[in-house]
Amino acid sequence: MHAYDTIALTHYWGFKWIDKLRLNLFGLALLLFTIVFLLGFAAEKVVAFNTNITDGPPSELKYLFASLVSIFVTVWVALARGAQADFEEIRQTRLLPAVPLQDLIQNNPAKRKRELFTGTLFGSTMYILGRASSEPEGLVGAITAFLDDWSYWFVVPFSLLGFASMIIVGICSVRIMAFLRRQTRLFLSMSKKIEIDLLGTDLLAVFANQPLRTLTGTVILISSMLVLGDLESSLSNSYYTVGIPLQIVMLVTTLIVSPPLWHLRKRVRKGKRSELKKVQQAINGDDNALLGSRIEAHKDNFRLPDLLYYQDRISAVWEWPFHAHIRRMAFYLILPPAAWLMSALVEIMVDSFLVTPGI
Repeated sequence: MHAYDTIALTHYWGFKWIDKLRLNLFGLALLLFTIVFLLGFAAEKVVAFNTNITDGPPSELKYLFASLVSIFVTVWVALARGAQADFEEIRQTRLLPAVPLQDLIQNNPAKRKRELFTGTLFGSTMYILGRASSEPEGLVGAITAFLDDWSYWFVVPFSLLGFASMIIVGICSVRIMAFLRRQTRLFLSMSKKIEIDLLGTDLLAVFANQPLRTLTGTVILISSMLVLGDLESSLSNSYYTVGIPLQIVMLVTTLIVSPPLWHLRKRVRKGKRSELKKVQQAINGDDNALLGSRIEAHKDNFRLPDLLYYQDRISAVWEWPFHAHIRRMAFYLILPPAAWLMSALVEIMVDSFLVTPGI
């Protein structure tokens, strides 16, 4: 099995041992889902054995907790491993003479503790809000119900599992944001130093990898929440109180990691316009127009047909640094969940219209 050394997980207790398992992302997600699901199943059986089964916790919650933990832990590992692979690719293609790979590590203990505290608070809030969605008394009822769980020893394992699962989700969310903010600063700095070659823009596609990863994670989360909502109608309320905020976090994350890509696009567009202007001047007969252009060294060998071909070649350069197959994949990645989401919104609007008094 392939050995991993994800340096961004360094100093993070618990998470830094993930690489020791030597699991790929699918294997890691499957393992985490199985562990949390089995713990939830066992805790559910304990509650059912000691009380009337109708008074036990909703059976679908074990699927929800297992899914969220596996998704968020795996997403964090995927983003950390992906960023490291991107740095290695930049180093191998020699886009820059030096790549600050070690800057991905969070060496500041105070910042790590702050991330832990913020993530715990975020996860606790999501857990309470999730319970509030199914309580008649709302937020007050959710807090009261959570405190009541600790009055019955057989309910504690399940309640604790749900609480701990959301804490893990909260911690992963905050640490993902902190890591990506750190990584994005590095990529943005690097994108300002890289020399733009209009005939070799494919090498710049490495800067699009991280936004595509976060976009993929967002689509997976949206699809998972919609599937769970369809399988269990009782989760529909939790979707609005927990699922939508998590999706907003993921979308914001995609925007956070995009500035290097936008900056490169701006530089490519500027270089493209400048090159086309010089070529057009050369076509119009200016002998010195190609000075400083990409083909300056060969300007004496270029005739009008060559200039026209080169003009078409530069005009065809896509300003966004994506590989062609990635552009198609991104479109088909967004289309299914977007259509699904729109159909769900239309259904909600129709239902609301039909139940409106007086209609």
